Amino acid sequence: MTMPGVDEPHPDGIGLAEWVAAAVERIDALPGEVVLVGHSGGGSVVWGAADARPDRVARVVFVDTVPTPPGFPINDFETEMLMGEYDREALERELEKWGPYADEYRAIEDVEVARIGSAHWPQFSWPQRLGELLVEAVKR
Repeated sequence: MTMPGVDEPHPDGIGLAEWVAAAVERIDALPGEVVLVGHSGGGSVVWGAADARPDRVARVVFVDTVPTPPGFPINDFETEMLMGEYDREALERELEKWGPYADEYRAIEDVEVARIGSAHWPQFSWPQRLGELLVEAVKR
């Protein structure tokens, strides 16, 4: 989904709160549970939307991003992290340098980390691998 204001040259008054609200609106329009996928800065959007609708979110998938630290409470949904260059051990070592991000990551009870083997934009450089990992994440 394209976030509000992304297609405008100078969007006024549009920020993270409006993006989260748009994602929540989309969740509300769909039946049943949903899986949210966020890449890069979109990770903050899906984390906020999942926090707003924890009863509707089956899983959150982060693509080359990590959960947003304090200010966005943790809820009971499964999390999948598809990382360009990191496997779980490398990600955990890197997060030790990131303070509150490490705390937020460690607060997630059910998390899986998968290394894509790509740079930051796997949807362009490794689309098939990313697609396969997304399908696997949804099926879990």
